[in-house]
Amino acid sequence: MSDQNKKGLRSEEVSSIQHLWFGHSNLPKDEDFSFAYKVAKCVAAVDGLHEMEAYRLKSRMAAIGAPSHVIEEVEAFDVSSVTAKEMFDLFSKVDVPDMMKAGTAAFIAYEALSVSIGDGELSDKETKELRSSVGILGLSENIFDDLVNVVLEEEAIRKKRIGIISAAYGGSESGDSFRFKHSA
Repeated sequence: MSDQNKKGLRSEEVSSIQHLWFGHSNLPKDEDFSFAYKVAKCVAAVDGLHEMEAYRLKSRMAAIGAPSHVIEEVEAFDVSSVTAKEMFDLFSKVDVPDMMKAGTAAFIAYEALSVSIGDGELSDKETKELRSSVGILGLSENIFDDLVNVVLEEEAIRKKRIGIISAAYGGSESGDSFRFKHSA
């Protein structure tokens, strides 16, 4: 394995991932990835961190191009050490221009919702915890509601995609998928 492969993705690759997911080519700093996903973990844990939420957290970090050391740091992060509200209070330390803070807040809220649905539902506790911080982040209620709807729609499409792919090899009849048993 080359030294480059050991280091992780190149900045151009992470920029491409950002463009695919969010329509921009900005390169987040490691501490921005860390902060965003620690918040996501805190929000998902308000009703108990389900193993599928923890798996979704790791999956989303990997899919978005977070460095391995950040993924390990977030996985090791003890959610009982800080509340999500306290994490959001620290938002002012995220190093983005003021005009970008609402967009960054939308990203963090989106990722928190996307991790929280990993157990199959967005609980009232999770959405209330996140919604209570929307004002701190400068994110409007309408944008927050739109993000909730997008995450619900994406989860439905994800399940549909998995079902179609699984059906191609008989997985839906056997109850097996690539990693997990299918659930109703």
